[in-house]
Order: sequence, then C-alpha cells, then structure tokens
Amino acid sequence: MRYLSAGTSIQIGNLFFNVPARRNFLKSDPAELRHIIEEFERIVLVNPGIAFNFTNNGKPLFQLPKSGLKQRIANAIRDS
Repeated sequence: MRYLSAGTSIQIGNLFFNVPARRNFLKSDPAELRHIIEEFERIVLVNPGIAFNFTNNGKPLFQLPKSGLKQRIANAIRDS
C-alpha cells in the first residue's frame, strides 16, 4: 500500500465562469495572475516552515521547500 505525504493541495479553475457581473471587472489574464502571485508571496513569506508549489496552466512558477525566513525570501525572489 502506498501512502501519500501529508499536506494540502488546492486547485482553482474557472472561479468566476458562471458569474457574468464579476467577469466585467476582470483584467487581462497576466494582470490577474500578477494579483494572485502577490497574494501567494504574502502567504509564503509568513509561513517559511511550510513547502509551497505554485503552477499555472501546468507550468511550475514557484517551488519553495520548507526553510528559514532568510532562505524563503531568497527562494521567493529567485523563483519570481
């Protein structure tokens, strides 16, 4: 029997697909991705003891292992 490692995986897709009013306020895909990355960076910087992986359309954007704060900052800057 194979066990998966502990952790949480979150996948979001077509979040506002069926909400026409929200689609009117969306910016371009790159602009919306920048907003998501900014929030992701806030979360990873205050949680350096947790590993994070961030992919967009199957392409890995961030792969941050557990680390100390200084190393997390260096890794987050390097990966962005």
